[in-house]
Amino acid sequence: MFQISKAAFVGVLATCVAACGTESVEQEFNVEPGEAATVVEAKVVATVKTIDGAQVRFLDESGGGEPSIGIEITNSLKTPITDSLLAQDPTALELYQAIAPKGQAPSALVQEHALASDRAPRQLVAAALDGESSGFYDCANTVAWKASFQAWSPVLDGEYVATSESGGTTGYVGYAPKFYFDVCRPYDLAAGLVPYYTGVERRSSSSAAWVRINSNSDALDYQERRWRYYHSSLTCSSFQYRLHVVGTGPNRYHRAARWADEWSCGVTAAQ
Repeated sequence: MFQISKAAFVGVLATCVAACGTESVEQEFNVEPGEAATVVEAKVVATVKTIDGAQVRFLDESGGGEPSIGIEITNSLKTPITDSLLAQDPTALELYQAIAPKGQAPSALVQEHALASDRAPRQLVAAALDGESSGFYDCANTVAWKASFQAWSPVLDGEYVATSESGGTTGYVGYAPKFYFDVCRPYDLAAGLVPYYTGVERRSSSSAAWVRINSNSDALDYQERRWRYYHSSLTCSSFQYRLHVVGTGPNRYHRAARWADEWSCGVTAAQ
């Protein structure tokens, strides 16, 4: 167990300027996916294993421009300490420094924090939210999963929660400067070895093709596994994002999303 000192939280929200885009935030999450998206994998700038069993990957989606960091979390165990860090709404840099305090933070995380915040990185407090110890995560406990999702992801303008999904489903959140995706696959004897795909895709406009940006396509190939992906930047987004889940067997899964209104960003992104 590690201890991290507590610092005050200062939030930044401002009226978004026109750089956010002109299209409204989409809230559709019951659309069958169309043709397969092009794959343009984001650059993995760091992969860290937390002390309570989660794998956290920091992905730079910018393609060489100003850093735009997505955070991907995969776990089969309960992660109460990690969740307590996530509940503090950290930037990518703050999260990295909390779970790897002796590591050298990648320059992309430092640059993104400077772009998205006017404050120095906070030192986060690591303490289990509910006192539970690490053990296998029970995705079949729908109530507990939903409560956990709502505890670690901040309250934002939009929310979608659905349980016992099957087959191919998707949904997108528009030009959201912040968004949080959460998917959990319960145990099922009938489809124990059937792989499931969970991914994040984006497009530059409603008429553009979807492009897959995360490369961890086998995140749900095991049962009782949870997968999360989020952006915590206040920088205006130039892309619409969607959660894309494909399950080919009878095993069902839960999925949820929260997202900020596109006009709530506080820093103008280059267009």
